[in-house]
Amino acid sequence: MNLTEYQRRIQTLQTKLSSYNTMLSTLDEAMGQIQLLEEDLSSYSEKMLMSVGTRYGKNSLQYVQAGGKRRQRNKGASNTEPATTAIALNVEKATTNGKSTETAVN
Repeated sequence: MNLTEYQRRIQTLQTKLSSYNTMLSTLDEAMGQIQLLEEDLSSYSEKMLMSVGTRYGKNSLQYVQAGGKRRQRNKGASNTEPATTAIALNVEKATTNGKSTETAVN
């Protein structure tokens, strides 16, 4: 063990850390560029889909093939039954000899 070896190891670590930080900076820049490209492509895709919808109609096969979804014809008609709700009236808590609590409906 000596001072020269200790300093060499410190310098090796500092060099690796500097290289690592440079790579992180490069990756951050690349990620920013990728995000911009994704936003641009998303906007262009939306314009392409609108163009297909305008040309062929939003219920056309071409629109679906381009990634659009057909509109449902009868929005009012559905196959599901309406939900029902039950309402309890005059709910009181009844006790039986202090041992347990039950709910009574009048």
